[in-house]
Amino acid sequence: MKSVPIGIVALLLAASIVSTAAALTIRVLQIERINVWSGQIQDTDFTITRIETKIKGKHQIEITLTIKNNDESNQHTGEIVVQLLDRNGEVIVDGTANLQVEAKGTIKQKFKFHKENLVSQYAQLMVVITQEK
Repeated sequence: MKSVPIGIVALLLAASIVSTAAALTIRVLQIERINVWSGQIQDTDFTITRIETKIKGKHQIEITLTIKNNDESNQHTGEIVVQLLDRNGEVIVDGTANLQVEAKGTIKQKFKFHKENLVSQYAQLMVVITQEK
């Protein structure tokens, strides 16, 4: 009868625990849209503090965004694009608006989308803000 050294058993047990813990670790990913053409990622001074979605029948969705300018001393302008996506990530409808937010100011921007059977196709929302100044 062969015996297994206790050190090897302890090592295997420790490796098993570490690998199980690593497998169960949940990582939170922050997704950022990258401009491939310019090759750089920039943060804006804008923050979306609230997104409100209202379903208005089978063919209409209303999205209201609350947007804050985090800069304490400067007004900023920009463009906001809202896209409603289907389950495959394809754009169903989109809307664009210009922003002008005072220093430390907050605005609400409303988007109304109409399309035949829009509600049944809608799965997710994408918002892209481009700061101009």
